[in-house]
Parts: sequence; C-alpha cells; structure tokens
Amino acid sequence: MATRNMTDFFSKPTMTSQTLKDGSAWYVRLTWPDGHAEHVGDFHSESECDDWISYKSEAWLKAKTK
Repeated sequence: MATRNMTDFFSKPTMTSQTLKDGSAWYVRLTWPDGHAEHVGDFHSESECDDWISYKSEAWLKAKTK
C-alpha cells in the first residue's frame, strides 16, 4: 500500500456507487485527493450503496483516519 500524507487523511474522498462488471454486486468507489482509489462494501443494490454513503461513510472515514 502506498504511503499517503496526513493532509490526504483530512480531505474527504469522492464517493460513487459502482456495479461489478458482471452485475452481480455493487460497491462504493472512494477516490482520495491524491488519486488513490479503493472499494468499500459488497452491496446488493445501488440504493444500498447510496445509503452507506449518506448514513455510514462519515463513521467509516473517522475510524479509518484515526
């Protein structure tokens, strides 16, 4: 894993709902300001992704950046 500086941890990533190429599941794609991308979750629908972004992503980000 690449090392990221502390400024990146305090900047929020952009978050988008994405489906797997085969359409079998959904995930949230996080793109950090430094361009680093990661996938979160294994969701059944786009609305589950959107709910995670709206209601759970803040707590996830706080836990990740501690």
